[in-house]
Amino acid sequence: MTTPRRDALLIMILWWTALVAGVLVWLPLMRGATQGAAYRWELVRGIGGQGIGGDYWMLVVAAAFVLVLLDLGWRGGRKPFHWLLLMFHLPLAAGVTWAAVTDPAGFRFEGATIGLDVSLALIGPVLFCGVAIAAIGWVVRDLRAGRAQERVPWVWTRATRIRLAILLALIPLEVVLFRSAGIQSTQNVIGVALVGWQWVLVNLILSRARASATM
Repeated sequence: MTTPRRDALLIMILWWTALVAGVLVWLPLMRGATQGAAYRWELVRGIGGQGIGGDYWMLVVAAAFVLVLLDLGWRGGRKPFHWLLLMFHLPLAAGVTWAAVTDPAGFRFEGATIGLDVSLALIGPVLFCGVAIAAIGWVVRDLRAGRAQERVPWVWTRATRIRLAILLALIPLEVVLFRSAGIQSTQNVIGVALVGWQWVLVNLILSRARASATM
């Protein structure tokens, strides 16, 4: 079996997608479930809650969407990946640009746990619009190429089983860390780092548990 050429542009888009989805979806999804009502989250303005209350179900839907998107992407971009990719990045780029134009002072990334407060008014539109344009370019290029899209089966490698075991083992540890101290405590900072590590593991599982690499 031959290994197809790695698609550097697709890999870049996928890791950026994973980074954004990790911050916007995975982090509040896991903290809401493990930290409970002490954790306040907001997906977008007007959509949020405490713990698993409020609009938490929307986080679950968003997480399912992102996992399907990334799974198809890490398989090499099998359809309907192209359309899901544009559904993710185009509205996001438009929303970021709108927020930066209409409320530049209030458009900030805030991380209460680590005391982070950064303005996104300038860098936000550049990054998100840049990636959206790259996604459009990749979709057009890939569809024009008419690339054969063979199904890449899942393989339960030893590394995949170990990553999955670690991912699941981190959940009770996060519960203990998040519920043992305040929002800006060392325990919470460690908990956030573990949630981030979980998301990296998810993407490594999706990208490497395959019989052949399309990346």
